[in-house]
Amino acid sequence: MKRQVRISILPAAVLLAVALSARVSAQAEETRVDEIQQRIDNQEARIDQGINKGQITPSEAAADEARVARIEDQLRHDEAEHGGQITAGEQAQLNHELNANSADIYSQRSIDEILKRIHNEEARITQGVNQG
Repeated sequence: MKRQVRISILPAAVLLAVALSARVSAQAEETRVDEIQQRIDNQEARIDQGINKGQITPSEAAADEARVARIEDQLRHDEAEHGGQITAGEQAQLNHELNANSADIYSQRSIDEILKRIHNEEARITQGVNQG
């Protein structure tokens, strides 16, 4: 009798393990989408902040926003192919594109800051020369 009970429990345990594994896998894939979307949202906020602070020009912002929009379009396309999820490879590719875009946003802000300092320094030199 005990042997028969153990045999009956085994298939149920296997089914439970498979169901839990599938659920964990689905959660990981949803987390991938959430992570990419959060990074997209962060980059959009950084672009807005750069515009508001005068750290990037409108044309730079337009180019940055266009790149972010292309990345977001790719995310939506990948999600549609996989029922609202993305693969680890797609996540890696999107992260690579977001990393490159993030570096571009940073360098634009840095270059603008350097140019402002140079302009301010030149203005101080000119003012000093004019004052004697």
